[in-house]
Amino acid sequence: MSEVNRDKVFDRAIDLVINQDHVAQQWTGRYIAVETSLAVAAAALLSWKGVGLVALVLALLLGAMAIVLALALTDIIKREYEWQKRYVEMVRRTEGDSPLLYQPPEQYEPLPDRDIPGAFVRIRPWIIAAWCVLVLIIGFAVFLGAA
Repeated sequence: MSEVNRDKVFDRAIDLVINQDHVAQQWTGRYIAVETSLAVAAAALLSWKGVGLVALVLALLLGAMAIVLALALTDIIKREYEWQKRYVEMVRRTEGDSPLLYQPPEQYEPLPDRDIPGAFVRIRPWIIAAWCVLVLIIGFAVFLGAA
């Protein structure tokens, strides 16, 4: 067995921060790709001529999928960034006397930092509102085209 010392603990904590950053960035990329793809599909519905009710139903389905995925992926990204923040706190704790990475939360002060997970939560209502507006626009375009 190898000896646990502060240098190894610090290196391991830095690795955790870096790996968690990659995970959070990958989820953010997937979030952007999924929402963009659904927006392109919804915009393509506007170019359909003479489809009417089918386009409206598809727009409603796309909007519902986009909203559900926005809610789910936002929660996943929020959780990943919270883990990254916890790992950064572990790095900070390695500067103390204890060689242990995990300590109960009452034994350390959390980082007074920007709230990256909260930013995703604050963006979520705007994305949902944008999808609702897009579905309404498609619905009006279908009914105006049918009239």
